[in-house]
Amino acid sequence: MPTISIEQKLLRQLLSRYGIEHDIEKMAHELPLLGTDIDTCDEKTLDIEIFPDRPDLLSGETLAKAIRPFLYGAKSEPELDVKTGPVKMTVDSELEHIRPVILGAIVRSVETGKSAEEKDEFIKALMDHQEKLHFALGRGRRRASIGVHDLSKISPPFHVKAMPSSTSFSPLASAEEMTLDQILTSHPKGIDYAHLLKDMNAYPIIFDSNNQVLSFPPIINGNQTTVSHSTRDFFIDVTGWDRRACESSLMLIALQLAERGGRIESVEVTGFDGSVEHLPQSTPLEHQVTERLLDGLLGRSLNDDEISAAINRMGGRYLGRNKASETTNSAVTKMSDIIEGDTVLRFAMPRWRFDILHPVDLVEDVAIGHGYEDLGTDVPKAPLTSIPRSDNHIRRRLRESLQGLGLMQIQSLTLSN
Repeated sequence: MPTISIEQKLLRQLLSRYGIEHDIEKMAHELPLLGTDIDTCDEKTLDIEIFPDRPDLLSGETLAKAIRPFLYGAKSEPELDVKTGPVKMTVDSELEHIRPVILGAIVRSVETGKSAEEKDEFIKALMDHQEKLHFALGRGRRRASIGVHDLSKISPPFHVKAMPSSTSFSPLASAEEMTLDQILTSHPKGIDYAHLLKDMNAYPIIFDSNNQVLSFPPIINGNQTTVSHSTRDFFIDVTGWDRRACESSLMLIALQLAERGGRIESVEVTGFDGSVEHLPQSTPLEHQVTERLLDGLLGRSLNDDEISAAINRMGGRYLGRNKASETTNSAVTKMSDIIEGDTVLRFAMPRWRFDILHPVDLVEDVAIGHGYEDLGTDVPKAPLTSIPRSDNHIRRRLRESLQGLGLMQIQSLTLSN
């Protein structure tokens, strides 16, 4: 499981901004239910393990946002506070077959710290979050790759073009220019990720209005846009092949910066197909779960107040219930198909909750938010006395004989028959 290190001082600052006092004992007791576990703790730092199904908790800032309603009863905020910005980005049609998903966002006036040490910690945390998202959502930058730039050093509007391998620029941490071919064959990052652009005749490059290279995704950023101690305004680009992974990555980096006082602005992106959209989107996603599925899996019924309180703890919002005739099947997957007479429960969940793939995931969130200890008890409705399988004896003798011949037995966990 990935582990993040959070300065106790930073966590106190992030919580005190909302009038919440940092309570390490409360966190240690209840955080495992949220999908995290405190690994080590000292006076300065918390090392927290994040379960793989919660990539939205991979930074101290996004974790702080999640624990406010979960531990301290704060009102959830499934929306992202995004202002319409003036910056535009255009994607050439050739990118359709090179790297089709291109997204962007701007975050201004970020509080990066007062001392040089605090600024260094901020930059380290930002880069660490970026790399963890590359692993968790980007699948090694294949599905999604992230670039973070100092907005003060570049000039909008931006243009994403397909360029030949002879194109040159100065990559991150290098004052000398290199061609794209040289980067892919001799630069450490190029060597690591060249396989993502294998057999391509042209490569994606993001330029600003002065024809300065911002990024060569998914390989490396340009040196001129490096984030430094003086950086307070950021441009974020996310490119890839998986729209959902890219959008979640974009929102989580923006959310991390917003938690430090930043203001998120949308970027108008003209895609390779000519479509125009403003990103990131601020509205949450609506999900539907049948009451039949919720009650069936939990083993008891919850009233509206209980459901609302439970989903608020998990960062979402309960929108109420409708009869089946007032809804459509489009948002409900097979395991939660609507039948005549069903009651459908509606939820608004943050777009960055990449782990919500199915109505059962919402049922799990309600169960965690409500508390497993308060779901009641029951007894089996049928006798469950077990008897040995008729072939058990011969199977045991076969296993022991094969082990005696020097073979190694591996028995995986069995979840079903």
